[in-house]
Amino acid sequence: MLSTYNVIKAYLITFYLIIYSANLFSQNDFTLEDINPDSDTFGELIGPSYFIDNVIVLGFFHEY
Repeated sequence: MLSTYNVIKAYLITFYLIIYSANLFSQNDFTLEDINPDSDTFGELIGPSYFIDNVIVLGFFHEY
């Protein structure tokens, strides 16, 4: 019979494995076309790897 301690330990291990594995696979590089006509990179395919050595804040916004 499993003790309460072992059940909680199993849940915590599972939780941390899910969280850390999701974090490992969520940092993918991607490229999208720059559609901002005022940008220096207008029309080019750019992504996070384009901005090496810079701080990047990625946001996906909707204008109403």
